[in-house]
Amino acid sequence: MLHFKNLVLLLLLAGAPFSLAAQDCFGYVLSEEGARATYAMQDHKGKPNGEMTWTVEDITATDEGWLITLGMSFKDKKGETLDAPVASQRILCTGSDVRMDIDVGALAEAFADNPEVEITMEGDKMVLPNELKENMTLPDAQMTTIVKMSGMTLVNATVRLTDRTVLGKEQVTTPAGTFDCFKITQTTETKAGLAGTRRTATVSWVAKGIGMVKSEDYDHRGRLTSKSELIELVR
Repeated sequence: MLHFKNLVLLLLLAGAPFSLAAQDCFGYVLSEEGARATYAMQDHKGKPNGEMTWTVEDITATDEGWLITLGMSFKDKKGETLDAPVASQRILCTGSDVRMDIDVGALAEAFADNPEVEITMEGDKMVLPNELKENMTLPDAQMTTIVKMSGMTLVNATVRLTDRTVLGKEQVTTPAGTFDCFKITQTTETKAGLAGTRRTATVSWVAKGIGMVKSEDYDHRGRLTSKSELIELVR
């Protein structure tokens, strides 16, 4: 499962593409066109489990604020890049917070050879205020993904994010540098048909102008299952 975050601002040009940067975006996300952030992923034993790179592909002004589109590429633990698109993320900067949406276009492209496959995603946007404070409670969010083929439902999964809390400030050092971050915890509940319900906990560290710097995932017993950290930042 892919996880996603972050951004900010007011409209100046109605709907026109902005090719340089969303200069008034002060949220927790990359906000310069062409900027990219690469993360190294590890399993619970600290063994490499691949790399993912988010790249800012487009910044457009809308009636609601700046709409930032990011694309993700992935390398497996052998260093081989996947040919198929992995994910696309849309982030809206409203001036007071950043709101994340998921674009199913890349996922649909992966099934382009089978026109009978239909993929829909609906639910809440994940909101992250531009100004975080210690002990702040963040809004819950929920998203449902449905995959159908020839009218038959293949996947019906719902993800709920709850107990989202800002614990406080921490300075985090990774191979990409040292960053002033806010530490955030959340509970993720996943319901997927016969697989039942699965609950996990995530601890993440986010920095302004970047988004996620480091994250750790834990199972329902509090055992570390995976982690990732920023290893390269290009702006």
